[in-house]
Amino acid sequence: MKPAKTFAEIALAYHDAIHAARRASVDAEPEAQLTTPVGELLKAVAQHAGLGEIEPIREARLVGVRPDLAIAHVSRGNRRLQGYVELKKPELPVDTSLWSGRNLVQWDKLKLQAEVLIICNGRSARLYFNGEPVGEDATLPYQNPQAWDAGGLMTLLRRFLEAKPRPITSVPE
Repeated sequence: MKPAKTFAEIALAYHDAIHAARRASVDAEPEAQLTTPVGELLKAVAQHAGLGEIEPIREARLVGVRPDLAIAHVSRGNRRLQGYVELKKPELPVDTSLWSGRNLVQWDKLKLQAEVLIICNGRSARLYFNGEPVGEDATLPYQNPQAWDAGGLMTLLRRFLEAKPRPITSVPE
């Protein structure tokens, strides 16, 4: 997505990017199609809302699990790991209590290691601290970008960026 000046432009850019494969009649993995648009949406909303600069980093590695994105927060010239984003296909709920099978196994690993985590299915996002949900789900401009209200996502991102994950103190971490 190109840099946008308004939340309406941010929403439209996200909507266009998220549906690019379908519009081009490309049979593509739904979850994989979220990576760049979600990262860019979070980055644009954080910047436009005055929350600072964030840098999405793809395929972070934890022990036995790989969140789709790590999020670095840049503030006052300092860059630090803030948390993670795990992406799921649009049909899967962001409520992890409804997961089963491979997703539940992955969740059991994520909740132990990713202290600050956003679960996102392209339609909505939910924030978790230490495996527990925090606040309301944020709706994303998946279906109707013209009617999207960025308030929920701004609140979620503010909470995400205000969280204080334990600092990394060793090389394995």
